[in-house]
Amino acid sequence: MKINLNLTDANLLSEKSVLPTGVYNVRIIQSESVETKSGGGMLVLTAVVVGGEMAGRHYVERLNIVNSNDDAVRMAYSTLKTILTKAGHKNPNSFVDDQEAVGLSYRISVEEEATSFVNKTGDTINTTQNKLISIGEFDAEAANVAAPVAASPVAKTGSPFGNQEKSEAPVEAAPTTAPVEAAPAAQEFPWSK
Repeated sequence: MKINLNLTDANLLSEKSVLPTGVYNVRIIQSESVETKSGGGMLVLTAVVVGGEMAGRHYVERLNIVNSNDDAVRMAYSTLKTILTKAGHKNPNSFVDDQEAVGLSYRISVEEEATSFVNKTGDTINTTQNKLISIGEFDAEAANVAAPVAASPVAKTGSPFGNQEKSEAPVEAAPTTAPVEAAPAAQEFPWSK
């Protein structure tokens, strides 16, 4: 879909899932812009872990690119610009079509973080959750692959967080010279009509 975001003023995040604690190489296999229930716009990036024991597990990044909360938009733009920069996008200050993200590869770090919340009965619950803490450059040597992977069927892993998915098909190693598939034709955002 045609997006045309100017990311010039967005800040890069410090190097940033709900995967187990660790460092993972990921490759974006799907990028979609969707309208939110509130009439805003979200860019949903689905990446697959490349290499390691979590190979094939999906990681989803949801970015509020159109939202009444300016902080949410600023964070979404910063996350997107960081991904584009670390993945070597040709122009990380401009993101025109959501399909530009497909095939981009980067590294994420996940750590356990202590958190608490108040439940419906008013009790404070202390717990931990795994949280994306950094985004970095893809490490092809560690992943032992560098070519884009095709989207595969997805099965839920039963994660309580709801956005961990595992591919039914394994991620296969491929030569580093494999071409990236052409993106589908650009479309308009559903909320821009």
